[in-house]
Amino acid sequence: MHQAELVFSFPPPIARAIHGALAPETDAQVPKTRSRALLDAGGMRIHVHADDLPSLRAAVNSYARWIDAGERAARLAR
Repeated sequence: MHQAELVFSFPPPIARAIHGALAPETDAQVPKTRSRALLDAGGMRIHVHADDLPSLRAAVNSYARWIDAGERAARLAR
């Protein structure tokens, strides 16, 4: 089992928007990986657990890209 914790600092409205957008991904049944997205006072955290290292790498890369896209969209909307 491999795991990673991704920590992102965002203002609360952006963190809530990104968290909501990621809910379908963190709730999905994905082979070899499990993840949880949590809001906290400084932004959000994503816990990723994977059966093997390639699956962990793929999940971390996906979340990093999705969060980057969500942050860019939120900042453009402001």
